[in-house]
Parts: sequence; C-alpha cells; structure tokens
Amino acid sequence: MGICQTKTKNVAKGSGQQTLKIHACSWNVAEEKPVDNLTEWLGLDRGAKHEPAVIVVGLQEVGDQAAWEETLLNVLTERGYARAKHRSMAWLYTAVFVKQRHLAFATNFESETTKIDYGGPLSNKGAVSVRFNFYGVNAIFVNAHFTAHYKNTDDRIGDYGEIIDGQQFRDPSVKSILDHDYVVWFGDLNFRIDDLSKSDIERYIKRAELTTLRPHDQLNKARAEKLVFVGFQAGAIDFNPTYKFDKGTDTYDTSSKQRKPAWTDRILWKVVENKFNKVKSLSYRSHPGYKMSDHKPISGEFEITVIKNAPELPVIFTPISLPRSGTLASFEVSYRCDARRLETSTRDWLGLYRSDLKHADAYETWVWAETGTDDVSVTFTETENLSGKFVVAYFNRVKNCLVGYSNVFEIGPK
Repeated sequence: MGICQTKTKNVAKGSGQQTLKIHACSWNVAEEKPVDNLTEWLGLDRGAKHEPAVIVVGLQEVGDQAAWEETLLNVLTERGYARAKHRSMAWLYTAVFVKQRHLAFATNFESETTKIDYGGPLSNKGAVSVRFNFYGVNAIFVNAHFTAHYKNTDDRIGDYGEIIDGQQFRDPSVKSILDHDYVVWFGDLNFRIDDLSKSDIERYIKRAELTTLRPHDQLNKARAEKLVFVGFQAGAIDFNPTYKFDKGTDTYDTSSKQRKPAWTDRILWKVVENKFNKVKSLSYRSHPGYKMSDHKPISGEFEITVIKNAPELPVIFTPISLPRSGTLASFEVSYRCDARRLETSTRDWLGLYRSDLKHADAYETWVWAETGTDDVSVTFTETENLSGKFVVAYFNRVKNCLVGYSNVFEIGPK
C-alpha cells in the first residue's frame, strides 16, 4: 500500500463528505517496557477492512521511551501506517500514525507541551498535544496526566484550565485547543471515586454494578457542575475501574496504601457543531488482558466527517520515471511550490524514501530544497546501491511535516 498523491482542486465544505475512523489509545505504563502484542489496544485485531485511518497513542509514565517507540513502529509500519508526528515531555509521549494511503491528506502538524509544576521540578504531570489538518478539517489530540491523589480534585480542574490557557498554535485558523473542528482529550486524568470505601467499590465491581459507581466518579460530578470539560462528550463507562492494580495481576491494590479503584484513565471528545462536522463514537473500552502496569490501557474509536475532495498539496512533483538498466548513480527530480499556500524555508529538504515510508526521518538519502516561482530541480546522488520502489517527499520546516509526495517509482535493474 503506497502514498496517495492527491490531484484534486481546492474545494469548499459541502462539495462532498466522507467518514474516516480515528483510534485513540491511552496507557499509564508505570515505567514498564512494552509487551510484544499490542494489536488489540491499537485497534488492529479485527482485520484490515476495519483498520482506522489514524491511530493516536498517548503514554504516561514512560520510562524507556526508545523501547516503546521501536515497538510501536514495528507493529504499525508492518500494517501500513507511517508515523506522521511524535512529541514527548518528561514521562509523557504522544504519537500520530496515519495509514499510508491517507498520509498525503494529513498536513500542517504542530505540537505543544504544558508542564504542571505542582509536583516541583521532578513533576511528570502536564500535557503533550499534536494537531494537524486532515482532509480539509483540523483535529487535535491532547494526552494529559493530571495531578494525583484522591483529595486533589480542584487541582485537577486547575490542570485542565492551565493546559487550555497555555497552548497556542501557529496555524491562523486555530489559536487554541478548543478552536479545532475535532478535539480528543485522553490520558491519566486521575479523577477518583468519592464517598465509597475500597471494599464497597470492589463489591460493586464484583457484582457488575457499575451504574452504582458512576455517580460517585469525580470527573462525572465536575462535568455535571460545568467545572471542567464543558462542551465535551464522553462514552458510557461500561468497563471496570482501570486503576490501581498489583502489577502483573487483575487484583486491585493490596499494598499498605490500599488505594481505591478508580476510572483515572479517560477519553473525551469535542466537535465544533455545524452541518458538516460530525462524530460517532464506535467504541470505548479498557483492555484488561494487559497486566504489566498498575493501570489498564483504554482506547476509543471514532468516525469523523471530513471533506471527500481535499485541497491538493502545496508541493507538486513532475512524475518520476527512471531507466531500470544497471545501476543509477544520480537522478534529477522536478517540482513546484505553491507560494500562496506554503511559506518555504531555507532549511526545507527533500528525502528519498522506500515506498513503505515509516516516518519523516526514515530516508535513504536527502538534499536541500530549491525554491522559486516556477518548476525547480534537485539532484539525488550516490544512489547506485539502491533498488526497489521509492517515493520522494518534501519536508517543510515551517509546517514541520511532509507537504508533498512524488509518484512511486523504481530504482535498480529489472
């Protein structure tokens, strides 16, 4: 499955609609290393026909980030996804993976971080967000870790406000988190269960009486009082509290601290209401089979409405077709930048990628970009040892993402 190069013209909303699936995953991994099989949590356990267009991963309390990055890349690139953007702060990590056939329609990535300093200089609380444009709409995903402990509900509400106030974006169409067409907010929000003892909570869980527990949930109560997440929606909590477990088990905390079970891990969403933007919640669940952390991972899948014929990319390549007899030491690539829609930089560059592009840094070789009002050319050299299917992509430093893709072409002997 290769990169999709769009040929459509600029269109307005209403000229056509389609729905695409987005899968959001959250997990406080408690400094543990990843397990090999993450397919259920990532929404990849139902066959290729049901795989989402976008998978967003949010981790909290990440110890070995490199191990998690490697595992996620291995799992998702094998299934035809490319990592379009990732960002970390302290022990928080957020990554967006896009199906390759949709990658050309995911542009203008930005990310912001907010550190909550209630815990002092070593605090691991805060938020890492990633936003981007997708088929003519925009979306943002906020991975957050709020202040801990049962009595700190007011601090958690304050964390939300600090993140909302503190994150600003360069895109002229959106200044803040809440300006986006689609907002998905997830993470270890640390809200607990009021008024009930640990033994009471565990008894209701054992009896599958979650309806008795939900009214005592601090986040549900705060939202009902319009203290936090005003205008957001949330799916019904039909799964057991995801915190706190003895690691490696399904047993709630038996340590001397005897922490009460709680739905600390949550996913909420918000949509700018109009005749076009629509969200349908397809699933909201925990994944209790994963036992290495003291939290169970959660996921939510959504169907969103986007433009069927999205604007073409601002960098358009002349089709590339190379001779395939013998080795090829160099070749030239021509392209044009639309100056009306792209602010270029002297640090823009082009990468030569395998056609199963994994992420922007996975190039075989690269060259600095040339800019101009007409077609310009660059030359890739030292390619005599390459063979297979490739694609050239243009990386723009201003938008901090790939903003143009060539056709897929072959290098090497027949």
